[in-house]
Amino acid sequence: MPSRFRIPKARITGLYGAVLTAYARRKWGQLPDNGYVLWHNRRVLKTTLALEGRVAKWKALDPSLSSYAQMAAAGVIGCSWCLDFGYFEARNNALDLRKVSQVPR
Repeated sequence: MPSRFRIPKARITGLYGAVLTAYARRKWGQLPDNGYVLWHNRRVLKTTLALEGRVAKWKALDPSLSSYAQMAAAGVIGCSWCLDFGYFEARNNALDLRKVSQVPR
């Protein structure tokens, strides 16, 4: 199912756009759709990336438990993309995929 946004996707241009696209491809395989929308306001984009970077450094919770909790929350709210991305992250972090597959959808 294609993504639908109230704000149209922006065309990613320039050096910063090339760096953003390369980073996203390395980290996630492609630039997520919200990256195109956030491109309309670079300050919001930079703030979002900075926040995500800081959150990724939190180490108070066991990484496997964190993945399972995030996927369970995604299942509760019905976000199929979030579940797919959680599975992708779990596979990349070498978690037990049998446990991951038991997370309720």
